[in-house]
Amino acid sequence: MLAWLVIVAVTSIFVTSPKPARVHPVAVAAIGIPALFLLCGFITWFIAYYATGEPLALRARNELEVFIIAGLTISAASIARFAGQFLPSRPIHIQVAGIVLAALLCLHLLDSRTMAILKTERPTFNTFWLESIHRHASIALSRGNDIAVPNRTVRPSLLMQEDLTENPARLPNDCIAAFYGKKSVVMRVPPVSQTPR
Repeated sequence: MLAWLVIVAVTSIFVTSPKPARVHPVAVAAIGIPALFLLCGFITWFIAYYATGEPLALRARNELEVFIIAGLTISAASIARFAGQFLPSRPIHIQVAGIVLAALLCLHLLDSRTMAILKTERPTFNTFWLESIHRHASIALSRGNDIAVPNRTVRPSLLMQEDLTENPARLPNDCIAAFYGKKSVVMRVPPVSQTPR
């Protein structure tokens, strides 16, 4: 995430044209917005734990992390644009140098943990997609109210964290059942000979 914020700052200072900015709006964007996003994140986490007795679900944590990163991005861009107005004008070669520097910083992202996972799990994405379409069709088109779906053969961590369980009253089973208007949705129990070890 630090590399991303540096890329945003470099682009804001060296690539975009400088514009005069007052301290008050910059302070609101640089301090107020991230503080508000962090406060909303804490409230979300607290309400989820208070309501369910469990930590915030992983799928919600991902959205919360994106929310916080967006706030920090706004903060970095605001501070960089404010600082950039005090620098001399940027001729074209300075702007090109800024673009090149930002591109070089992007190379660090290619060697990140997320990219390594992406390269490893990419071959399973098509299977995951087909199984998701099959699961959606089997639940949506079924006339029954109690649905049992087969287990997945692949579980790419970039696309999913939690899956259905055998308990219809727990997350995410109850949410999926409510979404499709069913009484219950559970994972089909595999035969003993097919149970993963």
